[in-house]
Amino acid sequence: MHMRPITQYTQNLPVRHIGVVLISIAATAGVCVGFLSPAYRDCVVREDIMPPGSTLCIELDGISNSEKFFCTYNDKEYHFYPNGKNSCSGLIGIPVDEQPGSRHIGLAYKGFWRSLSWFPITIFIKSKQFKNEHISFSRKKNKLYARPEVSDDVHALHQTYGYESKNRLRRGPCIWPLEGRITSPFGAHRIYNHRYDDPRYHTGIDIAAAEGTAVKATNSGRVILAQDLVLPGKTVVIDHGQGVLSIYKHLATISVQEGAMIAQGTVIGTVGSSGLATGAHLHWEMRVHAIPVNPIQWIEHEL
Repeated sequence: MHMRPITQYTQNLPVRHIGVVLISIAATAGVCVGFLSPAYRDCVVREDIMPPGSTLCIELDGISNSEKFFCTYNDKEYHFYPNGKNSCSGLIGIPVDEQPGSRHIGLAYKGFWRSLSWFPITIFIKSKQFKNEHISFSRKKNKLYARPEVSDDVHALHQTYGYESKNRLRRGPCIWPLEGRITSPFGAHRIYNHRYDDPRYHTGIDIAAAEGTAVKATNSGRVILAQDLVLPGKTVVIDHGQGVLSIYKHLATISVQEGAMIAQGTVIGTVGSSGLATGAHLHWEMRVHAIPVNPIQWIEHEL
Protein backbone atom coordinates (compact mmCIF):
# COMPACT_ATOMS: atom_id res chain seq x y z
CA MET A 1 0.00 0.00 0.00
CA HIS A 2 1.26 3.45 -0.90
CA MET A 3 0.52 6.37 1.38
CA ARG A 4 1.33 9.98 0.72
CA PRO A 5 4.37 11.37 2.53
CA ILE A 6 3.64 13.40 5.60
CA THR A 7 3.89 17.18 5.51
CA GLN A 8 4.41 19.05 8.74
CA TYR A 9 2.99 22.31 9.92
CA THR A 10 4.17 23.70 13.24
CA GLN A 11 2.26 26.25 15.26
CA ASN A 12 1.89 27.26 18.89
CA LEU A 13 -0.41 25.07 20.90
CA PRO A 14 -3.37 26.69 22.69
CA VAL A 15 -2.19 25.36 26.07
CA ARG A 16 1.14 25.24 27.86
CA HIS A 17 3.07 22.33 29.37
CA ILE A 18 1.26 19.78 27.23
CA GLY A 19 2.30 18.08 24.03
CA VAL A 20 -0.49 17.31 21.59
CA VAL A 21 0.24 16.00 18.13
CA LEU A 22 -2.86 16.22 15.95
CA ILE A 23 -2.68 14.22 12.74
CA SER A 24 -5.19 14.12 9.91
CA ILE A 25 -4.47 11.44 7.34
CA ALA A 26 -5.87 11.43 3.82
CA ALA A 27 -4.64 8.40 1.90
CA THR A 28 -5.66 6.10 -0.89
CA ALA A 29 -6.67 2.43 -0.81
CA GLY A 30 -9.51 2.76 1.66
CA VAL A 31 -7.76 4.42 4.58
CA CYS A 32 -10.13 6.57 6.67
CA VAL A 33 -9.99 10.25 5.74
CA GLY A 34 -10.11 13.05 8.31
CA PHE A 35 -9.47 16.76 8.13
CA LEU A 36 -8.28 19.25 10.70
CA SER A 37 -8.87 22.13 8.30
CA PRO A 38 -9.55 22.42 4.56
CA ALA A 39 -6.16 24.07 4.08
CA TYR A 40 -4.19 20.98 5.09
CA ARG A 41 -5.92 18.02 3.52
CA ASP A 42 -3.07 15.52 3.54
CA CYS A 43 -1.61 15.70 7.00
CA VAL A 44 -1.15 18.26 9.71
CA VAL A 45 1.23 17.76 12.60
CA ARG A 46 1.38 20.15 15.52
CA GLU A 47 4.67 19.79 17.33
CA ASP A 48 5.50 20.88 20.84
CA ILE A 49 8.67 21.24 22.86
CA MET A 50 8.36 18.70 25.64
CA PRO A 51 9.90 18.95 29.11
CA PRO A 52 11.16 15.73 30.71
CA GLY A 53 8.47 13.99 32.72
CA SER A 54 5.61 15.28 30.57
CA THR A 55 2.87 13.32 28.81
CA LEU A 56 2.62 13.47 25.03
CA CYS A 57 -0.82 12.88 23.51
CA ILE A 58 -1.09 11.90 19.83
CA GLU A 59 -4.54 12.21 18.27
CA LEU A 60 -5.50 10.77 14.88
CA ASP A 61 -8.47 12.71 13.56
CA GLY A 62 -11.19 10.90 11.64
CA ILE A 63 -9.71 7.46 12.33
CA SER A 64 -12.32 4.97 13.51
CA ASN A 65 -10.22 1.79 13.64
CA SER A 66 -7.55 2.44 16.24
CA GLU A 67 -6.24 -1.13 16.08
CA LYS A 68 -4.63 -0.40 12.72
CA PHE A 69 -2.29 2.18 14.23
CA PHE A 70 0.54 2.14 16.74
CA CYS A 71 3.61 4.23 17.41
CA THR A 72 7.10 3.64 18.74
CA TYR A 73 9.24 5.77 21.03
CA ASN A 74 12.54 4.72 22.61
CA ASP A 75 12.10 1.21 21.16
CA LYS A 76 8.76 0.78 22.94
CA GLU A 77 5.44 0.24 21.16
CA TYR A 78 2.36 2.25 22.13
CA HIS A 79 -1.26 1.51 21.23
CA PHE A 80 -4.00 3.87 20.13
CA TYR A 81 -7.51 3.81 21.58
CA PRO A 82 -10.83 5.37 20.47
CA ASN A 83 -11.50 8.59 22.37
CA GLY A 84 -15.16 9.08 21.48
CA LYS A 85 -14.53 12.03 19.16
CA ASN A 86 -14.44 10.19 15.81
CA SER A 87 -10.74 9.89 16.40
CA CYS A 88 -8.27 7.87 18.41
CA SER A 89 -5.38 8.82 20.63
CA GLY A 90 -2.26 7.41 22.23
CA LEU A 91 -0.21 8.57 25.20
CA ILE A 92 3.56 8.54 25.65
CA GLY A 93 5.30 9.30 28.93
CA ILE A 94 8.56 11.22 28.50
CA PRO A 95 11.07 9.88 31.08
CA VAL A 96 12.18 12.41 33.68
CA ASP A 97 15.84 11.71 32.88
CA GLU A 98 15.41 12.10 29.10
CA GLN A 99 18.28 14.13 27.67
CA PRO A 100 17.48 17.32 25.71
CA GLY A 101 17.40 17.20 21.94
CA SER A 102 15.21 16.02 19.08
CA ARG A 103 13.44 12.66 19.28
CA HIS A 104 11.67 10.67 16.62
CA ILE A 105 8.34 8.93 17.01
CA GLY A 106 7.38 6.34 14.42
CA LEU A 107 3.66 6.26 13.60
CA ALA A 108 2.73 3.01 11.87
CA TYR A 109 -0.35 1.96 9.90
CA LYS A 110 -1.10 -1.73 9.48
CA GLY A 111 -2.20 -2.18 5.88
CA PHE A 112 -3.14 -5.12 3.70
CA TRP A 113 -1.11 -8.34 3.85
CA ARG A 114 0.50 -7.23 7.12
CA SER A 115 2.30 -4.37 5.41
CA LEU A 116 3.34 -1.37 7.50
CA SER A 117 3.42 2.25 6.41
CA TRP A 118 5.52 4.51 8.63
CA PHE A 119 5.17 8.24 9.27
CA PRO A 120 7.87 10.18 11.14
CA ILE A 121 6.99 12.62 13.93
CA THR A 122 9.71 14.75 15.48
CA ILE A 123 9.49 16.28 18.93
CA PHE A 124 12.07 18.23 20.88
CA ILE A 125 12.93 17.54 24.52
CA LYS A 126 13.92 20.75 26.25
CA SER A 127 16.39 21.03 29.10
CA LYS A 128 14.92 21.23 32.59
CA GLN A 129 16.68 21.61 35.93
CA PHE A 130 15.23 19.73 38.90
CA LYS A 131 15.95 20.68 42.50
CA ASN A 132 18.34 18.64 44.64
CA GLU A 133 17.15 17.01 47.85
CA HIS A 134 19.04 15.27 50.65
CA ILE A 135 17.01 12.81 52.70
CA SER A 136 18.16 10.85 55.74
CA PHE A 137 16.19 8.16 57.53
CA SER A 138 16.27 7.10 61.17
CA ARG A 139 17.83 3.79 62.19
CA LYS A 140 14.37 2.33 62.63
CA LYS A 141 13.32 3.31 59.13
CA ASN A 142 16.61 2.14 57.59
CA LYS A 143 16.02 -1.34 59.01
CA LEU A 144 13.07 -1.66 56.62
CA TYR A 145 15.53 -2.16 53.74
CA ALA A 146 16.60 -5.49 55.27
CA ARG A 147 13.09 -6.93 55.39
CA PRO A 148 12.86 -10.06 53.15
CA GLU A 149 9.51 -8.93 51.71
CA VAL A 150 11.06 -5.91 49.99
CA SER A 151 12.00 -7.80 46.82
CA ASP A 152 8.50 -9.27 46.55
CA ASP A 153 7.00 -5.81 46.93
CA VAL A 154 9.24 -4.41 44.20
CA HIS A 155 8.19 -7.22 41.86
CA ALA A 156 4.49 -6.70 42.66
CA LEU A 157 4.69 -2.97 41.98
CA HIS A 158 6.63 -3.54 38.77
CA GLN A 159 3.92 -5.90 37.54
CA THR A 160 1.19 -3.46 38.56
CA TYR A 161 2.80 -0.47 36.84
CA GLY A 162 2.80 -2.40 33.55
CA TYR A 163 -0.95 -3.05 33.70
CA GLU A 164 -2.94 -1.74 30.73
CA SER A 165 -6.70 -2.01 30.18
CA LYS A 166 -8.35 -1.12 26.87
CA ASN A 167 -11.29 0.94 28.15
CA ARG A 168 -11.00 4.59 29.13
CA LEU A 169 -12.09 4.77 32.78
CA ARG A 170 -11.20 8.40 33.55
CA ARG A 171 -13.34 11.46 32.85
CA GLY A 172 -12.09 14.99 32.45
CA PRO A 173 -8.99 16.43 34.13
CA CYS A 174 -7.67 14.95 37.36
CA ILE A 175 -8.15 16.64 40.74
CA TRP A 176 -5.78 17.09 43.65
CA PRO A 177 -6.11 14.10 45.99
CA LEU A 178 -6.03 16.41 49.02
CA GLU A 179 -5.24 19.93 50.13
CA GLY A 180 -1.82 20.38 51.65
CA ARG A 181 1.68 21.76 51.22
CA ILE A 182 3.93 20.36 48.50
CA THR A 183 7.15 19.41 50.26
CA SER A 184 8.85 17.67 47.35
CA PRO A 185 8.09 18.27 43.66
CA PHE A 186 8.07 15.79 40.84
CA GLY A 187 11.50 15.06 39.38
CA ALA A 188 13.56 16.21 42.36
CA HIS A 189 17.08 14.79 42.29
CA ARG A 190 17.36 12.85 45.55
CA ILE A 191 20.33 11.70 47.59
CA TYR A 192 19.36 9.20 50.29
CA ASN A 193 21.51 8.77 53.42
CA HIS A 194 24.44 10.60 51.78
CA ARG A 195 24.66 7.95 49.04
CA TYR A 196 25.98 10.19 46.29
CA ASP A 197 26.78 7.13 44.19
CA ASP A 198 23.08 6.21 44.02
CA PRO A 199 21.06 9.32 43.07
CA ARG A 200 17.40 8.90 42.22
CA TYR A 201 14.62 10.99 40.75
CA HIS A 202 11.43 11.63 42.69
CA THR A 203 8.69 9.83 40.77
CA GLY A 204 5.78 11.79 42.22
CA ILE A 205 4.72 14.73 44.38
CA ASP A 206 4.88 14.73 48.19
CA ILE A 207 2.00 16.58 49.86
CA ALA A 208 2.25 17.18 53.61
CA ALA A 209 -0.96 17.12 55.63
CA ALA A 210 -2.13 16.16 59.10
CA GLU A 211 -2.24 12.46 59.90
CA GLY A 212 -5.71 11.13 59.12
CA THR A 213 -6.54 13.67 56.38
CA ALA A 214 -8.78 12.10 53.74
CA VAL A 215 -7.09 11.15 50.44
CA LYS A 216 -9.34 11.17 47.36
CA ALA A 217 -9.10 9.43 43.99
CA THR A 218 -7.71 11.88 41.45
CA ASN A 219 -10.00 10.44 38.77
CA SER A 220 -12.45 7.60 38.21
CA GLY A 221 -11.13 4.09 37.69
CA ARG A 222 -10.64 0.64 39.16
CA VAL A 223 -8.53 -0.20 42.20
CA ILE A 224 -5.90 -2.73 41.10
CA LEU A 225 -3.73 -2.70 44.22
CA ALA A 226 -4.53 -1.93 47.86
CA GLN A 227 -1.84 -3.40 50.10
CA ASP A 228 0.48 -2.70 53.00
CA LEU A 229 4.00 -2.80 51.52
CA VAL A 230 7.30 -2.48 53.36
CA LEU A 231 8.94 0.60 51.83
CA PRO A 232 5.97 2.38 50.17
CA GLY A 233 3.79 1.64 53.20
CA LYS A 234 0.05 1.32 52.73
CA THR A 235 -0.39 1.81 48.98
CA VAL A 236 -3.31 2.18 46.57
CA VAL A 237 -3.01 1.99 42.76
CA ILE A 238 -5.94 3.01 40.54
CA ASP A 239 -6.23 2.06 36.86
CA HIS A 240 -7.72 4.90 34.83
CA GLY A 241 -7.63 2.94 31.60
CA GLN A 242 -5.40 2.72 28.54
CA GLY A 243 -2.13 2.62 30.44
CA VAL A 244 -2.82 5.47 32.89
CA LEU A 245 -2.38 4.78 36.63
CA SER A 246 -2.41 6.88 39.79
CA ILE A 247 -0.50 5.75 42.90
CA TYR A 248 -0.92 6.79 46.54
CA LYS A 249 1.76 5.79 49.08
CA HIS A 250 2.52 6.05 52.82
CA LEU A 251 -1.18 6.00 53.79
CA ALA A 252 -2.28 5.51 57.39
CA THR A 253 -5.41 3.62 56.37
CA ILE A 254 -6.88 2.14 53.18
CA SER A 255 -10.64 2.35 52.66
CA VAL A 256 -11.04 0.67 49.24
CA GLN A 257 -10.68 -2.90 48.06
CA GLU A 258 -8.91 -4.31 45.03
CA GLY A 259 -11.27 -4.66 42.08
CA ALA A 260 -13.61 -1.86 43.17
CA MET A 261 -14.77 0.69 40.60
CA ILE A 262 -14.62 4.15 42.13
CA ALA A 263 -15.60 7.66 41.09
CA GLN A 264 -13.41 10.73 41.04
CA GLY A 265 -13.20 12.17 44.55
CA THR A 266 -13.89 8.88 46.34
CA VAL A 267 -12.00 8.68 49.64
CA ILE A 268 -9.48 5.86 49.25
CA GLY A 269 -7.61 6.25 52.55
CA THR A 270 -5.99 8.72 54.92
CA VAL A 271 -2.64 10.49 55.15
CA GLY A 272 0.02 8.72 57.20
CA SER A 273 3.72 7.98 57.47
CA SER A 274 3.74 4.24 56.84
CA GLY A 275 6.74 2.63 55.19
CA LEU A 276 9.89 4.60 54.45
CA ALA A 277 8.54 8.07 55.28
CA THR A 278 10.01 10.83 57.44
CA GLY A 279 6.64 12.34 58.38
CA ALA A 280 2.93 12.43 57.60
CA HIS A 281 2.43 13.06 53.89
CA LEU A 282 1.00 11.61 50.69
CA HIS A 283 3.29 10.48 47.90
CA TRP A 284 1.16 10.83 44.75
CA GLU A 285 2.24 9.51 41.36
CA MET A 286 0.83 9.38 37.84
CA ARG A 287 2.22 6.79 35.44
CA VAL A 288 1.69 6.42 31.70
CA HIS A 289 2.58 2.96 30.42
CA ALA A 290 4.70 2.48 33.56
CA ILE A 291 6.63 5.76 33.06
CA PRO A 292 6.32 8.26 35.96
CA VAL A 293 5.04 11.62 34.68
CA ASN A 294 4.33 15.00 36.24
CA PRO A 295 0.88 14.80 37.91
CA ILE A 296 0.29 18.57 37.63
CA GLN A 297 -0.08 18.30 33.86
CA TRP A 298 -2.97 15.89 34.44
CA ILE A 299 -4.73 18.44 36.65
CA GLU A 300 -4.33 21.29 34.20
CA HIS A 301 -5.47 19.35 31.12
CA GLU A 302 -7.69 16.47 30.08
CA LEU A 303 -5.58 13.74 28.48
